[in-house]
Amino acid sequence: MLVPHGHTPRRCQYCGQALHPGFYFCTACAMPHADVEEVLPEVRPAQWDDETRVRKLAPEVWRLFLTYVGALLAATVLGFAIHPADDGGVPGLIIGVLSVAVVSTVFGWLHRDVLRPQFAGLGLLSPTMIKGLLGLAAMLLVNLLWHGALWNLASEEMRKDSLKDVTSLVPTTAARVFLICVMPAFFEEIGFRGLVQTWLMRVIAPWKAVVVSAVLFSAIHFSVLSSPYLFLVGALLAWTRWKSGLLFPGILLHFLHNLAVLWYGGLLR
Repeated sequence: MLVPHGHTPRRCQYCGQALHPGFYFCTACAMPHADVEEVLPEVRPAQWDDETRVRKLAPEVWRLFLTYVGALLAATVLGFAIHPADDGGVPGLIIGVLSVAVVSTVFGWLHRDVLRPQFAGLGLLSPTMIKGLLGLAAMLLVNLLWHGALWNLASEEMRKDSLKDVTSLVPTTAARVFLICVMPAFFEEIGFRGLVQTWLMRVIAPWKAVVVSAVLFSAIHFSVLSSPYLFLVGALLAWTRWKSGLLFPGILLHFLHNLAVLWYGGLLR
């Protein structure tokens, strides 16, 4: 060990060997001569980005999302096997709604402690609910313009076949309302707002959790043409959950949205 001129190194009081300033113990006899904090540099916690924080601190987000993806892909394959004429459209939709309900029920039961506070009140007369209804009206206007344009681009025969498939496999209005309005409103809100968004809000900023949950909500519908609109709907529902802290406002908004879509599509007759 090199020692500056005129400087006498400290020596171990046990063995007499020179002490190295980079060690808290004597390198000859291993006896400590200083506190470890005096020698080792300060250890600071790792600065994780949002993706790392979600992956490490909220892994349930991706488990639930990938389970939804797997269940819906399986539903699509089964729907095609049942009715290949329309690529399994309506049968796949029915099986998909049921599979989402099963996945949400299983995860909801396993994480019921996360959901319980969100069912502690209704919040249907809150200012957040009123703002949500106004936002829903804007969303439906966008839906009318966007999907109305897409519907008008479809041929008359394609539109008739689409309505015929739905009405033949889901013959009553009550059944269509239950399948397309009630079940998605309840079980998708449990999954995406009750669980996914709550987990995200625990590890990243609330507004980022709103955006991420809306992206995942849009992606799970597997619709390229509708994905921008579905993102906006998901963001509105996520904002409502964030500001109210409850699930019932989002469930009602989701139900009303799907009901309006059914009405616009002529399926409430």
